[in-house]
Amino acid sequence: MAPRVKYQVFISSTYEDLKDARLEVLKAILRNDHIPAGMEAFPATNDRGWEIIRRTIDESDYYVLLLGGLYGSFRESDGGPSWTEYEYNYALRRGLPVLAFIRSRASTPGNLIETDPKKAKCLQDFIVRVRSKHLSKTWGSPEELCGMVGESLRYDTTNLPGGDSQRPRGWIRGAVSPVERRWAGLFEVQRAVLPEPLEIPGKQPMPPPTWRSTVMSCDEETLRLELPPLPFGRVWVGLDGVEHHELHGRTERRTVALPWGRLESAEPSEERPGCVQVMLKRPLSYDYRSDAWV
Repeated sequence: MAPRVKYQVFISSTYEDLKDARLEVLKAILRNDHIPAGMEAFPATNDRGWEIIRRTIDESDYYVLLLGGLYGSFRESDGGPSWTEYEYNYALRRGLPVLAFIRSRASTPGNLIETDPKKAKCLQDFIVRVRSKHLSKTWGSPEELCGMVGESLRYDTTNLPGGDSQRPRGWIRGAVSPVERRWAGLFEVQRAVLPEPLEIPGKQPMPPPTWRSTVMSCDEETLRLELPPLPFGRVWVGLDGVEHHELHGRTERRTVALPWGRLESAEPSEERPGCVQVMLKRPLSYDYRSDAWV
């Protein structure tokens, strides 16, 4: 039997107005057992982390473009293309298959429709250009979009115009190591997990004594955990030597997919019987923009 191929799918769009839509697209990609990639995992820098974005597009196999009612910020001060159109232009030069989804005007809230005349014209020109080059689909709600993206991915990854010669490279899972096999067996028995380290930029995680994540699924490639809301704030020691805790908020309940290669170790916890202590090679970081762990 030929090994199953996973494809990396780059998600490109404006952010604030299509935040919910991006989340639904991410779900559709994960449900089809592919690998989502997009700005949620990129640093917030003046150049939008362009070098990281460029490398990620280079490594991707498909490019999903979402267009709504806003054009987005211009990349250049002289009014060059928006960041979304700039990413699209680069993906075209790289020859990536493009799956385009354009929001209907009727379903776009009035406060999310471009009012700047210059940007409105740029957006309209961009939409016309995309429709002339690709078989785009029109969506209304984020939930409808989720189904469309899933259907398009299933079709495009199995029905390629040029046959296998035009098939994107994708990713093929290597042999499962004995260590990973032992970890998988451990998670089949113990469903409570304590992942470390966790970080919340600018804040201090303050997990209560009973806080733990739960194993949602576990296969030969990925460990999926559900992380419940995690309190965060500021912790300091006063002049009296007493540790003080100042609560600032809580994260959202979220599911995160961890490839085995991200785990450093997994062992039964001595301090929390019934839980597995997982040490990660790099921290799980909470992204405020997407309300997701990355």
